[in-house]
Amino acid sequence: MPRPLITETVAIWIDEALALPAAGMPPGVFSLIFDGTLDYVQYIINVMKYDAVWQEALESCLQRQSIAPPMLGPDNCAAGHRGSPLHFSEDFPRKLATILAGDSFIRFSGVASLEPVSRSRLVDENRACTTHDAWIRKWKLMSLTSLDPVEPWPSWEHIQRQYTMPPLV
Repeated sequence: MPRPLITETVAIWIDEALALPAAGMPPGVFSLIFDGTLDYVQYIINVMKYDAVWQEALESCLQRQSIAPPMLGPDNCAAGHRGSPLHFSEDFPRKLATILAGDSFIRFSGVASLEPVSRSRLVDENRACTTHDAWIRKWKLMSLTSLDPVEPWPSWEHIQRQYTMPPLV
C-alpha cells in the first residue's frame, strides 16, 4: 500500500468504529483490533503518529493564517477532507492519541516506539512553506515509500489489479 494511503485508509475505519456507540451499539460489545506482524503494525502506527502531527501542525498554521489555504478547483476537489490530503478526519490526532493510550475499544497489536515529532518543531522546520501546496509537497517528499507484505503475499499493486475493475476507455 502506498504510504500516503495508510493513514487515510485506517482513519476511515477508526471514524466508522467510533460512530457505532452514537448509533446505538452498547458499550463493551464491540472492539476493533488492527492485527498483523509486529513490524507491519509498528510501521503503520509510526506512519499514523507522524501524519497526525502533520495534520495538527498544518491546521494550526491555517488557523493562525501563517500560510495560504488550499486553492479550491478541479485539481483539488478530491484531496482529502477540507480540501487537504493532510486532513484525515476531524480530531484525528486526538482520536489516535486516545487509541494509543489504550483508552478506546480500538486497538493495534504491538507497541508503538517512535516518539512523535512535536507540532511546534514541525511548524518551525516548515517555516519556509508559506502555502498549503508547499506543505503538501513537503509531506509527500517524506511519504514516497510504500508498505508491501513479504512473500508469499502479493504486493498492494497486484491486489489492486486483481480486485478492481480496469478503467473504462
